[in-house]
Amino acid sequence: MGHHRTSAHVWAYNTARTWVLTTARAIELLKLDVEIHPDSSDALTSLADAYRLSGQKPLAVGTYNRALEKASLNADAKAHLDRLVAETHVSQAP
Repeated sequence: MGHHRTSAHVWAYNTARTWVLTTARAIELLKLDVEIHPDSSDALTSLADAYRLSGQKPLAVGTYNRALEKASLNADAKAHLDRLVAETHVSQAP
């Protein structure tokens, strides 16, 4: 029995592959932004968001913590970190 791919399957595969490649590139660019702006809590929050969206939750937690070290009043970083910890039970400790 042959293996037949539907056009929907091919589209889904190509979309997922593009998303993974795009996410990896975005993370690399955001890492560069953090290198250029090492004291920027916003740059770190953006990188943490990308880690979270790509499923790299422990890296996201660590990066949100770094963002909060730079600016403890960063509401976005705090909210995203709290939600991530609640959803996944990943340790919030730096």
